[in-house]
Amino acid sequence: MLGTYDHKFVLPNGSQVFVPSALGRQVGTAMHAAVRRRWRPPRYFYHLRTGGHVGALSEHLHNLCFATLDISRFFDSVTRAKIHRALRSIGIAHDRAWEITQKSTVEKTLRQRDLAFRMGSSSPRCWLRWPLTAAPSVGR
Repeated sequence: MLGTYDHKFVLPNGSQVFVPSALGRQVGTAMHAAVRRRWRPPRYFYHLRTGGHVGALSEHLHNLCFATLDISRFFDSVTRAKIHRALRSIGIAHDRAWEITQKSTVEKTLRQRDLAFRMGSSSPRCWLRWPLTAAPSVGR
């Protein structure tokens, strides 16, 4: 997308991995700088710090219990609208925020579970699931 990656591949679990181009790295560095000029991460935010995961863990070594959590397919839930809204909230102009959003995201592939609709209850038995092939006929 927009020349910001050289190629991509798909992992066995269906996740897409994009390998950034030289242009993509330059654009990413510029976007990161634009955000950091307006936002400072809180003290507990370890992402992108040198030794970040080790530092985050060391904060909890005195605890008796630990839990390991993995948010499955987290990046599939991050939409362009959410990114744009977050950038606007820290004072980045609308057009620049949209430009950053466009350059920092890729189209996700549609998976079967993206076509699940809740039908009046939170029970999994009340979710209507359509096969992928039925998606084009939804509006007919």
